[in-house]
Amino acid sequence: AKLSDEKIRLILKSEGIEIARRTVAKYRQSMNIIK
Repeated sequence: AKLSDEKIRLILKSEGIEIARRTVAKYRQSMNIIK
């Protein structure tokens, strides 16, 4: 199941990382390899 940008953002935020949604898209792109 693919994570939405918002879910990834919340996960990163819970790790203490505030991140812009545009940057999250890059994370998601690199995570696509690990479907």
